[in-house]
Amino acid sequence: MPMFSIVVPHYDKSISDQLLVRGMDSLHRQTYGDFEIILLHDGAVSRPIPLKTEYNKISEVLITENRFNDWGHSLRDIGINKAKGEFILHFNPDNLLYPNALEELQKRLDEPADPAVPKEFLDDGHIAIFYILMRGMQTDGRVAYRDFRYPERFTLLTGYPAVRKYIDCMQFVMRREIWLEYGGWYDKSEVSDGDMFSRFVAEHGARYISKVLGEHW
Repeated sequence: MPMFSIVVPHYDKSISDQLLVRGMDSLHRQTYGDFEIILLHDGAVSRPIPLKTEYNKISEVLITENRFNDWGHSLRDIGINKAKGEFILHFNPDNLLYPNALEELQKRLDEPADPAVPKEFLDDGHIAIFYILMRGMQTDGRVAYRDFRYPERFTLLTGYPAVRKYIDCMQFVMRREIWLEYGGWYDKSEVSDGDMFSRFVAEHGARYISKVLGEHW
């Protein structure tokens, strides 16, 4: 059983092959090697998925019979149920995970509970959240908005508080058995990640890693 299962939803023609390869390369460059990748494609493919022969961490590639077209949430749910890892990380293939990301996650998750923290505020070691750069996100001081013409502009997304608009799917890592206890990715609405994550953190707490370990593009 690996430490991490990385669930990757993919959509035909939604991103370029170049971005897919860039994202998959970032996973295979991890300094911590105890993980598997589950790649899930939404519906029929019009051409082969560009996977390199050296992508040896991919444990399964699944192409669904029909297209769910629900922001990848049904694919994430399938991945949760197929995963063999102790913890699950959700990753969109056009994003980037820095080489030390899994190593930092492993260290933080293996730390014992802090005895100085009051008992009622202790986390149970089921969830970890790390910082990411939200590329294209900027603000005019009144609202925050995405403008993909300017990827060099970004916002630091800490995942705190763990509520909608403040946390992204890729920065939230939770123990597989807890996902299964909740029924998997049970909410298929567009902004379900923020809504579910706020519930999970309220009930379990979370271990935050105050380092930027990835980028959302």
